[in-house]
Amino acid sequence: MIQTAILGHGTVGSGVAEILINHNALVCEKVKDELSVKYILELRDFSSLPYADKFTNDFEKIINDGEVKIVAEVMGGIHPAYEFVKAADNTSAILSVSELEGYTFEGWYSDKAFNIRFDTNSLITEDITIYAKWKKNSEPEKPTEDPGNKTEKETTEDKGKKETAEKEKTKTTEQKKPETTEKEQTVSKLANTMKVKGKTVTVKKSKLKKKTRKIKRSKAITIKKAKGTVTFKKIKGNKKIRIDKKTGKISVKKGLKKGSYKVKVKVTAAGNEKYDKLTETVTFTIKVK
Repeated sequence: MIQTAILGHGTVGSGVAEILINHNALVCEKVKDELSVKYILELRDFSSLPYADKFTNDFEKIINDGEVKIVAEVMGGIHPAYEFVKAADNTSAILSVSELEGYTFEGWYSDKAFNIRFDTNSLITEDITIYAKWKKNSEPEKPTEDPGNKTEKETTEDKGKKETAEKEKTKTTEQKKPETTEKEQTVSKLANTMKVKGKTVTVKKSKLKKKTRKIKRSKAITIKKAKGTVTFKKIKGNKKIRIDKKTGKISVKKGLKKGSYKVKVKVTAAGNEKYDKLTETVTFTIKVK
């Protein structure tokens, strides 16, 4: 079973909850697995709802629950929604949407022109970009004066002005295109999965008498699951031990005396369109004997 959590229970969040809870059988059929809402993060009181037992105001409870595999962020705004999505590094954030003052959310689309409506019940098997359509709300009309309070002359003049203004307004309206704000929805990046570990490399002193010894990076530093280009920067250690910034190849200069030398290095994975940048500090040891 796939356990999910919904962050927020406003206009959009309540709709997501209704689909996942009240139409659960259809959702499970679409994703070809059992799916259940375990938590709904919300500060307001919704104790009257049939699924009131799912509400919590403790975000830590959600990210510390290993059963939660999917988090839907529908809180609106940037903060704290952004921090919550970043913190949920063991889950996947889906269909994050904000409230936009003065506009009405009209749904998700697969194209910028808003011609192809995105089916939120469809099974997603690869990275995609979807677009949120917003329509500007109409402004309320201003109240007009009571014509009964005016003289006959004023009423006739105002009527003529009003007719002219209405014609100009109609002409301007015809020239204007409907105002629709296009906002591309960006899915937050995932945490970089890079893991690094330092090792010990033994070098014979006799090999350092006449020339510098080159050591492969993999002999001294193990790197796994790095996302993006990896670079290296030495931050502490003997000056006769150097590391190439791009390749990580280690140079032990001739003349280094017997002993054990610890070298501290910053390893950075640049990330990509899907994963964030990550820097880890690792220490490896060069033993000369």
